[in-house]
Amino acid sequence: MIHPSILLCFCTLVFQINPIFPIQQYDHTMCTSKAEAEIPNSNYLCNSKNSSCDTFIVYRAQKHYQTLNSISYLFNATISHLLLFNNMSKNDPDNIPPDREIIVPVSCSCTDNFFKAVHLYNASSSDSVLTIACEVFEGLVNPQSLIAKNKLDSYLIEVPVKCACPDSSDIGNGTHFLVTYPVIRADNINLIARRFGVSEKMILDSNKLDHLTTIFPQTTILVPTKDVPVLNLDIISSPHVPLFGHQTTNSNKGKRSNTIKIILGAIVILFLIILIPGIYVLIRKKHYHVRIKMRVSSQLSPDLLDGMSKLKSSLICFKFEEIKNATEDFSHDCVIGSTFYKGKICDSDVVIEKFNSTEVANNVVSILTKINHLNMVRLEGFCHVPKPFLVYEFVENGSLRECLNDSKKARLLTWKKRVQIATDIAQIRGQRYQDLNGQNHKKRAMLVKKRM
Repeated sequence: MIHPSILLCFCTLVFQINPIFPIQQYDHTMCTSKAEAEIPNSNYLCNSKNSSCDTFIVYRAQKHYQTLNSISYLFNATISHLLLFNNMSKNDPDNIPPDREIIVPVSCSCTDNFFKAVHLYNASSSDSVLTIACEVFEGLVNPQSLIAKNKLDSYLIEVPVKCACPDSSDIGNGTHFLVTYPVIRADNINLIARRFGVSEKMILDSNKLDHLTTIFPQTTILVPTKDVPVLNLDIISSPHVPLFGHQTTNSNKGKRSNTIKIILGAIVILFLIILIPGIYVLIRKKHYHVRIKMRVSSQLSPDLLDGMSKLKSSLICFKFEEIKNATEDFSHDCVIGSTFYKGKICDSDVVIEKFNSTEVANNVVSILTKINHLNMVRLEGFCHVPKPFLVYEFVENGSLRECLNDSKKARLLTWKKRVQIATDIAQIRGQRYQDLNGQNHKKRAMLVKKRM
């Protein structure tokens, strides 16, 4: 049986033991967002065991605070301390380069369970809570803490700058200072660690972060150091770092770079797979037309070529074997006139006219090139070896003679339609009569289309 006094002593010891893990946590909300969202407080936590300490913050030189005098006045620091902690001398130029980081010593104390280093700021009429917290003090101040600490009509403002003191866990790891660092666009944990000469793991542990967490501009992060912080100004932010600093190590960056290269390579290969067949098809098509043109040029007489070149539609150059196959080797069943055959080429019905001489074929082509009429039968193609052949579109009703001799078709040819046909024939014969004089337009050569 445990004596009550022993149990009481044990409980007392347990409650008096300080936490062995960090109590600070990174706040990812940006300074301007805090002002809009009205977050009441996001400063660093404290308790009575670590009530105050001397620590440091980092401030970047800017337009109205570009000298040690102005920065020392802003944070109530002595110029000698600023010279000492930033490895500077009185002989250095008065103006500090813009964005040059200055280590500023501050006295951090615990008030209402939050750490803060309070400084006085003489505000102007143009200053707002947002400009003071996020621009003048570069996000080192929570805007809502600024509102809670001051009256809105006052020009002398109490500014609670964010700071933190190491707890027992930090001290156990050898940390003596927690430096408040304002994050900018090009920052990431790896870069910050190298500039302060500390390990990434120390920063991650002190802010309860993991290596996949993203840190954002206009936020603050605590940098644990074992001695007075020293900044390596030779290590600068890379212009190629993403907008929001990402927690990536060199190996992770390498993996991401390799992934991007693989994706780009795949896109290029896919583009070539699509492009090369397209180019091949265009080249084949071009060569095909060249071969057709060369074959036509070698087969036809100059007069016939000249006439065909005047036709508005493109013609097909058929081989003699195609003509034979279409007419079933000039079968008697395919004959529809003394020199006309009905045939089928590529599942399309055509009419093939056979000529005994090139001169007659030239005359027909000449007619087609010089007569422009809606009801003229369309010329589809030609063949010149061994004899000239012209291939026309097929007209189902046959020749005018056949329609007149067929009693059924003749009944469909009303006198109105017959007058129209006669008028069309007269127009055809009348066009350029001087060029066509002497040409024979027989009734068997006058074809009647399906819609009579």
